[in-house]
Order: sequence, then structure tokens, then C-alpha cells
Amino acid sequence: MFLNDYGVVARGDMTGAYLSQALRYRREGVGLYGMGAQGHFSGGVVPSPNVIKARLDFLGGAGYPIWITELSVQNTNVQKRAESFDQILRVLYGHPAVEGIMFWGFWIEKHFQGDTASLVSGPQFVLNPAGERVLDLLEKEWMTNENRTLSQSGDQLTVDGFHGDYEVRVMYHGQELVNQKTTFTLGKSPHTVTLSVT
Repeated sequence: MFLNDYGVVARGDMTGAYLSQALRYRREGVGLYGMGAQGHFSGGVVPSPNVIKARLDFLGGAGYPIWITELSVQNTNVQKRAESFDQILRVLYGHPAVEGIMFWGFWIEKHFQGDTASLVSGPQFVLNPAGERVLDLLEKEWMTNENRTLSQSGDQLTVDGFHGDYEVRVMYHGQELVNQKTTFTLGKSPHTVTLSVT
């Protein structure tokens, strides 16, 4: 179960009241899992990354995971929208209390703010510059893709990775050892995978 409210990160006009509500629920033993914070950055107005972080820090004081439940960025200038998405997502993705981010629409044809907030345009689903920036962050910059050989690292490999789902595949003399393929999810704690190649 989540609390969910608006105006607590993008605008900040109800951040204090929202924190008070969450703390009251905690004191009264309500079985909350987390706090949802709608994130509609409208009218081309985006607070500085420091202000967004401070609001998240403040809400994090309740001790619940935070999910951004309705992320949208509105700006008629698509290049500025791309820059705003970049700044906002970096703060959200890097904040220790933020556990998840959900976009509130992406396609111009179905987005409640239309062309001023879309990531994808037209019936052919073409990424606009804002969509390209978001995809670049999610699929390139924040994606861990490592290829190593044992001759480079001895018998142990250490990889720093982003949180998420991983697949480890082993190649030996040009062939994949399918019995060594493994998957795991990396969270906040280190994860060790032990494989035997003979």
C-alpha cells in the first residue's frame, strides 16, 4: 500500500503536509510500503536539481521508499524539455530513497499535455529529442554491459553495476557454455556469482 500525492516534488507546496501524513501513518502502524510522488513538471518550470533533491531528502525522512508515480515534463521547446528530463532523471535515479520511476504518458497522440510533453511523436512512434535523451540515459548511460576475459582478471572478476536485472553468459573457446548462464537482480547490496569453467 502506498500514499500518493501531487505537488510535493515538482512544486513543493504540500511537501511538509505530505511528510506529516506519512509520519502519522508510521506512528499509527498503518501498513504502508512506500510513498508515491506525482512528478508533473509543467509550464516549462523545473526547479533546480538541488531543490528537487532537498524535497526528496525531506520526504525520505519518513523512512519509506519513494516512487515517482507520474513523471511528465512540459515545455513547448523540445530541446529544453530534453534538458529538463536529463536533469530531473539524474536527481531521481541517483537519490537513495527513490525506488522507482513511472512515466505519465509518452506518446503525443495520448499524452494529456500533448506535444508539449511527449517523448514520442506521430503514428510511426518517432522519438523526439526529449525521447532520445531519456532513452540514451536508460539504455546506454545507465546500462551495465561488461565483457571480460579471465586472462585480463585472473580467476575473479569485479564489476560495478547499476541496479537492475543481469544475465551472465560464459564463452569458452568460442562457444557459449549454456549450463553456466545465470541471471540475478542487483540491488543495494553486492552480489556474488560463482561459476566453474572446466
